[in-house]
Amino acid sequence: MVSIGGSLLVLAALAVGAVAVVGAVVLAVFLATRSRRPPDRN
Repeated sequence: MVSIGGSLLVLAALAVGAVAVVGAVVLAVFLATRSRRPPDRN
């Protein structure tokens, strides 16, 4: 069925996209906190 295949592709794309976005954010924050110590809030 085309609908089932399309839904699977959409779910796979959403899953991969979500993992990529979360991974990128985590890596960015990790590298930022490693290179620069977070300044205290004034």
